[in-house]
Amino acid sequence: MRKFIGELPQQLKVLESAVTATDASAKQAHALNGASANLSADGLSLVAFELEKIGKTNDFEQASSR
Repeated sequence: MRKFIGELPQQLKVLESAVTATDASAKQAHALNGASANLSADGLSLVAFELEKIGKTNDFEQASSR
């Protein structure tokens, strides 16, 4: 759990950069989704899942509004 918490800020920065740059962020969001789900961080997992779907469809307008 310490490793997850320690790496979380960097993962969120990478994810934010990917979404902001309209880059395909599905892979990063998928990794964050899985890790947060494993730790029962359900809210974060849900957000990561939504961003994963957005990344797969390249619908970054939708990501900006969330």
